[in-house]
Amino acid sequence: MNKSILVISNTYFQLIVAIQLKETCWFNDKVDIVITDQSNNSEKVAKNLSKLQIFNKVIWRKTKNLCQNTSNIYLNIKKYKYICFGITDIKIIQNFYDELVYYNPDIYTYGIFSKLKKNNSNLHVCRFEEGILSYTDSVYLENSKLKHSNIIRKLFKKTLLDEETNNFYCFYPEMYFGNMNPIEIHKIKDYKIMGDNLKKIFNLNDDMLHIKEKYIFFTGVFDFEGGSPIGEFELVLKVAGLVGKENLIVKTHPRDNRTVYAENGLKVYKHSYIPWEAIQFNNDFSEKVLLTVNSGSILGANLILENKAQSYFLFNCCNIENNYEASRYMKTVRQLLSAAAPVLDKINIVENIDSLAQIGN
Repeated sequence: MNKSILVISNTYFQLIVAIQLKETCWFNDKVDIVITDQSNNSEKVAKNLSKLQIFNKVIWRKTKNLCQNTSNIYLNIKKYKYICFGITDIKIIQNFYDELVYYNPDIYTYGIFSKLKKNNSNLHVCRFEEGILSYTDSVYLENSKLKHSNIIRKLFKKTLLDEETNNFYCFYPEMYFGNMNPIEIHKIKDYKIMGDNLKKIFNLNDDMLHIKEKYIFFTGVFDFEGGSPIGEFELVLKVAGLVGKENLIVKTHPRDNRTVYAENGLKVYKHSYIPWEAIQFNNDFSEKVLLTVNSGSILGANLILENKAQSYFLFNCCNIENNYEASRYMKTVRQLLSAAAPVLDKINIVENIDSLAQIGN
């Protein structure tokens, strides 16, 4: 029996996952998707997505301000009203849905859930992944963000979003150890099909997407956030010295406004605002080497493709002891790679500076 499904997408990775679900698990189902303004240029993206007719209906909504924390008493009362009684989004709630799928348990999601549950007491509520690091945070039943919302709904004898969320769509069900039922999403076999869709969605051309260099270094924020600088810039220079500047390109973090890499003769990717997934799905990276200290980019598109690029985490080559966020991130990645060694066979940790010379060989 065909289902009617509503997906709420706040990020472009979530959008890519939704597209892959529609092309595989939901191939015969009627799927509507909400694209929110929690990503840059999302209104334009929603219009482009609608033209492709992948989904039955594409709905763009402003939810960023609603979902942000605020000390305004009036706005907080309004939020709790939405949680308890729902959001009257006519274009959505006038429809009957069999299934609601989301990642972020925010005010908008809760408000839509409240209305849809009222329309259909048998509504199935599911979560989908946002990268493999979300597999641990998907055990979010004790999430403090839901605590007060749940207390209020209980007072009104209403069902709770977290208790109603029973399924978890993910690419690696064997790596999920939470309380929900994991449902496998098929990995992307032909990256060109997804790549072509993303080119149209984000208005990209071949020149913007082409990367000829073998080595791609994704910089992070820990030289200027989270504590003391970790020496990432100096590490990039060492890598360039080993592999040759002509063979390396640096993709800077969106929050990094510095020009130190270009000033030191390194090639910097000019279109860092483009979602990395759009770049990787438009290139054959099977012979490329992805390098990073902490960027999640090498754990994003790389893990939903059948043919992964060789990838390395280099945080052991930096001074992370005095940077709390960097240390915490390192611990999480180590645990993940240790638990998922058979699955993540092409993603490794470089243990020390001396072993840097072996990268890509």
